[in-house]
Amino acid sequence: RRRPVFLPSFSNVGEAAQVLEPHQRPNQVVIFGSAGKRRHAHCLVRRLGGFHRLFGPDVKVIDVGEPLPHDAPPLPEVVSLGMLPASEIHSVLLQSRYGFFYSEPEQFSKSGVFAAYCANGVIPVIAYDGSGPESHFLLPSELDPTLLPQGRSLEVWQACRQWFRRFSVAECAHVIQRLLTA
Repeated sequence: RRRPVFLPSFSNVGEAAQVLEPHQRPNQVVIFGSAGKRRHAHCLVRRLGGFHRLFGPDVKVIDVGEPLPHDAPPLPEVVSLGMLPASEIHSVLLQSRYGFFYSEPEQFSKSGVFAAYCANGVIPVIAYDGSGPESHFLLPSELDPTLLPQGRSLEVWQACRQWFRRFSVAECAHVIQRLLTA
């Protein structure tokens, strides 16, 4: 009998073979995905005191996606770009140090947003009330603007890059090819 093969979701906004390390990128946070999940992330950041408190006074925050509901407008420091083509989202990711999003950790393997962050060298920060530390994401409670992007941030970045190398589109295609020719 054959063992089942697990293939996670992959980035649907492109993958970068070479990326800048976190300290080489501007202090920029990107939030993208569905309006509902972005709304949840924005609400949590508001409760925690805002992006400046979490990421430092010089942070630039980019929100990508369909407009948020009127009951959850983004904070003033957020620049909303709206819907963008995949190539432009890919460019935003390559210029971002952090990616903020909402997801349950058990759902990461099927999250295109998580895959896009890993594929483009963005450190995932999840809006989740779990206990840390975890190897593939930071929790908001772990952020310290005076230490970013060092320590845990760099460890998470390295773990995500390793994950991406195992589950890139090319690696998944090789697995599928082997299955089809076996």
